[in-house]
Amino acid sequence: KVWSGTFLSLLVLLLAAHPPALAEGLQLRGFGSLSTYRGDEALVAVRPAERVKNSSRDGEWRWDGDSVLGLQLRWEAHHQIELVWQVQARDDLVDRYRPSNEWAYAAWRPTPDWTLRLGRQPLPVYLHSETTRVGYAHTAVRPMSAVYGLNGSEPIEGINLSWSREQLGGNLSLDLGSGKNSLTVPRGRVETRSATVGALRWQREGLSLRLGLATFRFDLFDAALDAQFAALSQPGSPCSNCASVLQQRARSRNVEGRLINLGLMWERDDWTLTAEATRRSGNSVFMPETTAWYAQLA
Repeated sequence: KVWSGTFLSLLVLLLAAHPPALAEGLQLRGFGSLSTYRGDEALVAVRPAERVKNSSRDGEWRWDGDSVLGLQLRWEAHHQIELVWQVQARDDLVDRYRPSNEWAYAAWRPTPDWTLRLGRQPLPVYLHSETTRVGYAHTAVRPMSAVYGLNGSEPIEGINLSWSREQLGGNLSLDLGSGKNSLTVPRGRVETRSATVGALRWQREGLSLRLGLATFRFDLFDAALDAQFAALSQPGSPCSNCASVLQQRARSRNVEGRLINLGLMWERDDWTLTAEATRRSGNSVFMPETTAWYAQLA
């Protein structure tokens, strides 16, 4: 909220000071998707994602979930300075369909090879880190939940430094970013205290190869879970070793995670091949070791 408020205040002041000249660099774009889903079970409800408020059961059709409406304002104030503000409305646990700030960052390019972004922004872990919701309108480019579900890729409030140059017969780019965020989930919230990401990408004509690395540390706040763990750790509980084992193997505070991601995208004429593989590990059952991959031909 601090990042977003500062960003919007700066944008309004600059536009008010020089409206004719500044308006020339403004771009306003929108996107949206409308989807429906249905759960046929009478006793078990289904939701498209864990942060969707509503669910469906017993054959009920619902139009929320994946449906999203977004607007993005991009202002190139100078050939070295760019401001981006993106607002989205979707069925969120907290905001519901009230528009919320998705991105709000300033970018500075001191040289053609270097870019510094500061504010609320996505960190480039995956191939589709910056289009995880926009692509939902098109099945062929929708990110696979098998991989993308391992890390929410929610925007962080922080900093990202990018370098790009023609190397090795193509374009080579490097991203280094760090920040934190707060995320509401059905049973509580996740406070990411720190997230650090590095991504190396090489592109040539229709081929793109990507390596992403990430480390993060977060706290999981779940009152019901904390109460259950406290009861199991008391003397005389059914669990004889919970007091000594839970904090070691099922910690909910200071959880550490690591992630490595390999991505490939190849385009030729009307065809696109996309493949990604991810390996995740951590120090708690809430960040277990997992491996996932997918390949998609469109």
